[in-house]
Amino acid sequence: MYCLRNAFVIEGPVPPELFFDRGEVVTFFRNLLELEKYKMLIAILGPFKFGKTSILLKLRSIASSYNKVIPLLLRLNIVSKPFTFIVKKLAEKIEGIDVEEVLRCEEPYYMFEKINIMLEKEDKWLLLLIDEFQDLPEAIKSEGFFINRQDKFIFEFVRGIVEEFRIGLVVSGSVIGPLMDALDVWHGRFIQFKLREFPREDSISMLRKLFDLSGMHADDSVLKYIAVSMNDHPFHMQLFGYYLVDQRNINEDTLEIARRKVQKILIDYYGRKLLEVNSIDPNATQILARMLQPISIAKLSDDEIDLVLKLERLGYVFRDNNEYRIYDKMFGRYITNVLSNRPKEKYIPEYTSEYIVAKKLAYE
Repeated sequence: MYCLRNAFVIEGPVPPELFFDRGEVVTFFRNLLELEKYKMLIAILGPFKFGKTSILLKLRSIASSYNKVIPLLLRLNIVSKPFTFIVKKLAEKIEGIDVEEVLRCEEPYYMFEKINIMLEKEDKWLLLLIDEFQDLPEAIKSEGFFINRQDKFIFEFVRGIVEEFRIGLVVSGSVIGPLMDALDVWHGRFIQFKLREFPREDSISMLRKLFDLSGMHADDSVLKYIAVSMNDHPFHMQLFGYYLVDQRNINEDTLEIARRKVQKILIDYYGRKLLEVNSIDPNATQILARMLQPISIAKLSDDEIDLVLKLERLGYVFRDNNEYRIYDKMFGRYITNVLSNRPKEKYIPEYTSEYIVAKKLAYE
């Protein structure tokens, strides 16, 4: 008898116990903690639905097991008063912090100076994990601090307190341009991780585990089909698995039902994205399609470089050494489908001979 649980997560971030992949980020973070290098600067960049918040939840969970670290996660889409949040949360962890006294400080520097005195007394470090970091100045201003200051000054203030006090910083954001502007204040000191699709073996491992937790068995051929057809995109694999588990059976009919549901969502989503891209420049679509394979900067004209910089700030492409790549290969595949005038119902291959061809091309 099947368990009724659906372990695939499609609403909100993935909880730490169901977190998969991103080994590079996790290993780097653990190594810093093991070496007691708590004054860290880590930035996690990636488009919407690539798992940035899930990573922060995982890192907070890892840091919680280290006695000298107090990890606080600020999700700025739900935390409206970041300074108040920090002080109140720290008061739960450290005895002797007078919340009202600290918050009465009209000068934020003195607020963090008082916090640092308590951290030193307890021999602890504050690790701030801030989601949608580019929105921090607006939140701080709405709290009543630095109202007449520019955003750059507020980021410089954050840099100053991190440099002077026992504070480490891990940040993420999906609005790439403003996030890049915020990180520029640190003059390249942030270690940046740019999220992309999963490695294939991690995709298979994740899918197998989540089907098992859902009380269902999926053959290797099905796992590979989902990974290939979803281009190893973490959220889209979760989406496909969710709709498949929802039917409590795995066969060609249920696979096709799940495929059509996912395809409708992705065609609607990427259709809106394509309108945005076309509004930037008539040549933007062609550039993105080309970037399914890395493009050397040396092969781009001056006009193309200007266009690519715009696309980079909007989160469509990223620079890797001297090459530019598309962030979301699923979107690149959608664009290729549109440019070749293929029917939209053929965007995601069916679990048929068409899939076998797609699988062969993917491995090649």
